[in-house]
Amino acid sequence: MPKKTKRQKLLAEKHRQKLLGFQPVKHQNHLPQIDSKTNGLLKYTFNQQSVPSVKSVSDNSEYSYVKKDLKRISLFTFLAISLQGVIYFVLKGS
Repeated sequence: MPKKTKRQKLLAEKHRQKLLGFQPVKHQNHLPQIDSKTNGLLKYTFNQQSVPSVKSVSDNSEYSYVKKDLKRISLFTFLAISLQGVIYFVLKGS
């Protein structure tokens, strides 16, 4: 496969930006700065506004079907094994 030219790469990037509404990311956190008072240790500054908040998810509402499915599968398994046991003893007796 031939390599893309620089022009093709630029066109592809413009196309992606147009499709996705892409805007370049601006760094909101500052680069580490060397503090001369602390013997050259790095000091990081952090912007709290750039951190996304996490939404809590209610586990009961989204996965309630799992409990129903497990009950149904357990009942079916118990009935199938019981039926096999009954058939075993019926055929063994004859």
